[in-house]
Amino acid sequence: MTDCFSTYKSFSAYKRHRLYADDAKKSGARHIKLPILRAGRRTVRWNGRRMTKIIVNDAATGIQQSVMNFGILMIRGLVNSFGTTVMASFTAAVKIDTIAYMLAQEFGNAYSLFVSQNYGARRADRIRKGTGISFISSVLFCGLISAAVFGAGGQADGPVCRSL
Repeated sequence: MTDCFSTYKSFSAYKRHRLYADDAKKSGARHIKLPILRAGRRTVRWNGRRMTKIIVNDAATGIQQSVMNFGILMIRGLVNSFGTTVMASFTAAVKIDTIAYMLAQEFGNAYSLFVSQNYGARRADRIRKGTGISFISSVLFCGLISAAVFGAGGQADGPVCRSL
């Protein structure tokens, strides 16, 4: 089944939901109201322990992004003193770096989602196998991107670089 059967307490609750949704579709309803998706006091509970885990796990990522962007701002202040040509070159280099970094970061995001789903399903074997595959694919991808950036860098011997 492609539906979220695991969210229902029993198969009969699942069947009632499907019948309700199917009847709503047949009647031509544009919006289907599903009681299972309504958030209320019975279904939403504050869990301080879980919130603490989320904050602790995400703090490292937030600090990393902040330090990286703060570093770029500090370097930009220094680069601005060299004139408009150097500023334009630095801006282009930061854009290339951002694109390459963004693509590489998505491997980490996908891996994080993969691990969380398999951790919840208690599939440690898949996590171990996925870790190896993710590592190899990330290294290959980053190597490919690095080679492309360094390969294209040789073409920077144009008139702009000679004027410096």
